[in-house]
Amino acid sequence: MEIATLKNIFNFLEVNEKKLSIKWKMMNKIPFTKEQLNVKGDFDLQGEDIQQLPDGLYVKGDLLLNATPIKKLPKGLRVDGNLELQDCENLKSLPKDLKVCGGIWLAGTPLGRMSDEKILNMVKPDGYIGKIY
Repeated sequence: MEIATLKNIFNFLEVNEKKLSIKWKMMNKIPFTKEQLNVKGDFDLQGEDIQQLPDGLYVKGDLLLNATPIKKLPKGLRVDGNLELQDCENLKSLPKDLKVCGGIWLAGTPLGRMSDEKILNMVKPDGYIGKIY
């Protein structure tokens, strides 16, 4: 794990989020690699006051954003596992280049009221999504 990579991510979040919970500040075991913004395993931000994430984020496990006030997902987001967005009431669209290999959970979001076809059309032709829940 590169200390400089962690500092850059924490700096991004502090500047853009203005405050971080103690849980977030104490997450010194996040498995980032040297590559840009790659997370080797799951990335659990459930319930955190996160409104955005940096572009180019790649999560090799699950990305859990349930019950966060996130307004949009970053460009170039790739999740090899599941993407959980339940109860993200501010999230109204998905980026065209979103790539989710597992499922995507949308209950409790404005997206959850849309048809699967409409959701899939949001990310085509550049992205893909596994199952929609």
